[in-house]
Amino acid sequence: MSIIRYADDFVVIHRDKDIVEKAKEVISDWLAEMGLELKPSKTKIAHTIENLDGKAGFDFLGCEIRQYRDKTTKLGHKTIIKPSKDAAKRHLAKVGEVVERHKGTNQIALISKLNPIIKGWSRYHCTTVARKTFEYLKYRMYEKLWKWACFNHFHKGKMWIKDRYFRRHGGYNW
Repeated sequence: MSIIRYADDFVVIHRDKDIVEKAKEVISDWLAEMGLELKPSKTKIAHTIENLDGKAGFDFLGCEIRQYRDKTTKLGHKTIIKPSKDAAKRHLAKVGEVVERHKGTNQIALISKLNPIIKGWSRYHCTTVARKTFEYLKYRMYEKLWKWACFNHFHKGKMWIKDRYFRRHGGYNW
């Protein structure tokens, strides 16, 4: 049995479901002695390959951990860790709030507020399989920034806005 913990979050991992359920009972009893309890909404037993309760794998610290069968590996499966959908939605909502709060301000002020948020989230998830998530978030952030630019310059044309805010940089267009 393995236990992975971070602050007040932890995961118990074992091949046998009965042992995991026994561990849950032992942990519940141990926490009860201290006046604490497991939060039912955050406590679940999941299988990393097979669907239990409609979903295989589990979310832990903003990451979705799941295994896929693969006959080419010695273990017979590959473990894939990627940003969870909830974490991506929360990140996108936070970016949206910052953009909304800074309507009417200049580009430099908006960038100075967005950079730490985007860089922090990206650096946290850079060790996971995150390419598709990053592409999705890049597209959605572009939409938010385009709306911000159009709001600030509603009297200008789209090409003027593109030339002003979305210039070519190196090999990147827009």
